[in-house]
Amino acid sequence: MATTFIWKIDGLRVAQLSQPDSVTVVGWICEGTDGVNTAEISGSSEFTPVPGPGFIPFANLTLANVQGWVADELGPNGLISAEDCVKGQLESLATPPQAPTSKSMPWL
Repeated sequence: MATTFIWKIDGLRVAQLSQPDSVTVVGWICEGTDGVNTAEISGSSEFTPVPGPGFIPFANLTLANVQGWVADELGPNGLISAEDCVKGQLESLATPPQAPTSKSMPWL
């Protein structure tokens, strides 16, 4: 079954720079489900706000804005890496690895 991913934002850290409440750190979660199990990985991305015409005041931020920042900061390889990590967790949940067990020594 295909894995469905949802990228969530779970926190913003701001600094009082040239623009008030400039976002400097974004906490994120990549959550995946295979229809039966759910797994996630979390992380954070740091930003250096650049004043100018592209600056978005804190009160005007949208989820899409911030998710776009995270996607740009992680890049395609970072996004794939996070999603692959979640897929690995889901595979382990669906087919748990066999743990070794103790056995008496045959000569005892």
